[in-house]
Amino acid sequence: MVLVLSMILLLSVSLIGVSSLGTTSLEEAMTKNENNRHMAFQAAEAALREGERFIIAEVTTPSTFAATFSDTCTAGLCTSREQDSSYDTSISPCDTGGISDRWDMWSCASNHPGNMNVWDSTNNPKRYRTYGNASLIDSKGVAAAPKYIIEFIGNENDGGSCTSTPTSVDPCDEFYRITALATGGTDDAQVMLQSVYQVSY
Repeated sequence: MVLVLSMILLLSVSLIGVSSLGTTSLEEAMTKNENNRHMAFQAAEAALREGERFIIAEVTTPSTFAATFSDTCTAGLCTSREQDSSYDTSISPCDTGGISDRWDMWSCASNHPGNMNVWDSTNNPKRYRTYGNASLIDSKGVAAAPKYIIEFIGNENDGGSCTSTPTSVDPCDEFYRITALATGGTDDAQVMLQSVYQVSY
């Protein structure tokens, strides 16, 4: 009886140990995934800040920087889809002739004519900008440098829409949207963030 009870007790302890090991492995994987997400989030925030600094450096006089943006997102400088010469409000973004958001990578097929697919690294020239601080990858363990695009989304003056072309004498505030896409320690952990930056005159 002592031997039988000892075997039952040993089996019970073994099952508890195996169960604990499985729980520990699961929690470790969850912690790693959460850490990867935090890394991706912080990398995306770093790219947003760089985009804002780039705007500050480039904006010198009204309308000058905004004039460098294009429908093809050359060098990551995009007009918003609403300002695209082909934009039609009556067509759904994923329908033929529709235009999806510049940053879109989920809802429409990548080969859809309205999808810029700005994040595709095979585009030549590139349609995105790359975060320039190499230490983010070298010392922080991020799998790849964050990418970002800047859209010119329009003008506004004193809370109302600008009805005429802004001039250096009577400029309208300019609004830019920055979208950043970043990865964490692996390519599977991705975070996309946006901010809107206002330039006042």
